Amino acid sequence: MRRARVGVWVLVAAAWAAPLPGLARASQTNPPLAAPEHTEQPTGQEALDEALFPGLSTAISLDLRGMDVIEVLKFLATQGQLNIVTSQEVQGRVTLVLTDVSVRDALDIVLVSNGLAVERRGKILYVMSGALYEQLYGTRYSDPRQSWTGTLTYANASQVGALLASLKSPVGRIVIDEPTATLAILEVPNVLEHMQALIASVDVPSIERRLPTRTKTFPLRFAKAEDVQSAVETALTKDVGKLHLDKRSNALVITDMPSRMPEIETLVRAFDAKTPQVYIESSILSVTLRDEFDTGINWRWVSESKHFPTIDITNSLPIDTDAANAIQVVIGTIAKNDVTATIKALHHFGDTKVLSSPHIAVMNNEDAKILVGKREAYVTTTVTQAQSTATTAETIEFIDVGVKLFVTPTINDLGYVTLKIRPEVSTKTDELETANGNTIPIVETSEAETKILVKDGTTVVIGGLMKDTLTKTRQKVPGLGDVPLVGMLFKNYSDQIKKEELVILLTPHIVSGDEFFGPASSTARVDWPDTPIP
Repeated sequence: MRRARVGVWVLVAAAWAAPLPGLARASQTNPPLAAPEHTEQPTGQEALDEALFPGLSTAISLDLRGMDVIEVLKFLATQGQLNIVTSQEVQGRVTLVLTDVSVRDALDIVLVSNGLAVERRGKILYVMSGALYEQLYGTRYSDPRQSWTGTLTYANASQVGALLASLKSPVGRIVIDEPTATLAILEVPNVLEHMQALIASVDVPSIERRLPTRTKTFPLRFAKAEDVQSAVETALTKDVGKLHLDKRSNALVITDMPSRMPEIETLVRAFDAKTPQVYIESSILSVTLRDEFDTGINWRWVSESKHFPTIDITNSLPIDTDAANAIQVVIGTIAKNDVTATIKALHHFGDTKVLSSPHIAVMNNEDAKILVGKREAYVTTTVTQAQSTATTAETIEFIDVGVKLFVTPTINDLGYVTLKIRPEVSTKTDELETANGNTIPIVETSEAETKILVKDGTTVVIGGLMKDTLTKTRQKVPGLGDVPLVGMLFKNYSDQIKKEELVILLTPHIVSGDEFFGPASSTARVDWPDTPIP
């Protein structure tokens, strides 16, 4: 009876298929059971032609747990607007969890995983068992692909899918469901075997356990570990290299593949190189000008005179907006050993005093600040009003008055230093009394900013910083000057304003931190000119 029933199915299927147009090389004269006429029947990839069945590209999501395959095919037919007919032998259970996949991908997986075959008959997709297909056409179903579905435990589904894509054959299909970390693969057997081996090698608790790694500690001597951390992390092998920061010992603990360690070590040592420093010798001079030089030192004449050390004027910066009495800061350089000679030469213009000779070392590209002066104090009052009481609090504020010098050095590899210089001269000129009785100093300030490039050891001269100094003189005759009323006849009061020009000498030295420098000196002889200086 079983053989008879199979024979009936063969006759029915052959009779249905023979008259339909569109079958590959279907013959109208040969008997319908002739095997050669059906060996090229559109099946598998050919049957699922998206041009004839556009619904195959419809995106769907599936969550099937042991569902009957007939019901699954009905669902796919509804979603893709397909005409699907199944033979009596089609049976099985389907378990799939897929998100945002095409109807074609889902149908492929369902057919191959259940040993089913499909062929196109006009606009109908006829699904049968693989055994029936072989009985009908005398050959096995033409789709050689096998299916595999698995869930990743540790690895990222998208990253694994990207790796598998490089192995995929032209007829293979890979479906990825990221939310559930599920992979569904349709592939020819030999390629599928390679894919399964790749998945097994990467889906482990941590990928670095499958790779030989090395851990090394890099103690930093000059740089801060947190400053170097971000730059070194970019050089680590992705998903393998690790960096641990130990602030207590200022060290980096790095784990990576042994082949990467030499490059990483070179990078760390480059960032941990000893930062060069600049040792700055400075002298701040005050020249109380004689009456004939009350407009300041004529630096242009000095630079051209043979009686003074050679001074090369490089820049002039106006610091006064009064066009009738313009004041300029003059920047120049002198030879390495002419500092003392320059100081002696300034005596010709007036009484010269060395206000300060601060020497300071500063890191490359860091700011150095020099202040020669005093901090003027003043009081501010704050009144806090409560519901029934008022609280008065006094705060002492300070303001720097005098000569301030800001220097930022930048070293290049040719032994030159770029100095960003900002001199500032401030003087207390008056006081302002507030309504609360507080006295606020009024400060007059002159400042300029420039950059100059000098060779290591060359001295920079900054001149033209003018200020007025008020000198109050009180004289009296002992005894008689203290007599009330009459004593005024025996007292003398005089106020004298003197012009002063501040001259700043800066000598930068590039140092490593181990050298010792004494003050710059010169044995140059100064010949005072016989003719008056203009």
